Amino acid sequence: MTVTDIRVRRTWQGTTSHLHLDVDYDSPENGLPRQLFVKTQLSTVHNLPASVDESLSEGGGGTVLLDDETRFYRDLRNDLDVETMTTYFADHLDGPSQFLVVGEDITLRGARVPDAVAGLSVEQADQLLATLS
Repeated sequence: MTVTDIRVRRTWQGTTSHLHLDVDYDSPENGLPRQLFVKTQLSTVHNLPASVDESLSEGGGGTVLLDDETRFYRDLRNDLDVETMTTYFADHLDGPSQFLVVGEDITLRGARVPDAVAGLSVEQADQLLATLS
């Protein structure tokens, strides 16, 4: 199985980089998803405050967050009865702030990912806290 083309449909940059991709394969009837979601930290985008960037660098305290998230999707998710995206790959990679999570684009099934920076309504905050708990 070979990927023959990838197109970036949408991106979002916060403390991590989110990419929504359209993917073509050499065998279209392979059952693999044509739309994927990628969460990573693009090295070409460093508009983060220096303290955040330092924290997410090799050995920084923030790397525990990246390790925990990738470990959750890679090692724990399948044994839990919780709703999350289907994940195809998750790992912390060598280098500062380098991790990669490749999964289902949940926005295609109507899910909305809240943007706390843009603000949330009281109802959205209540739903988010219920989901997190």
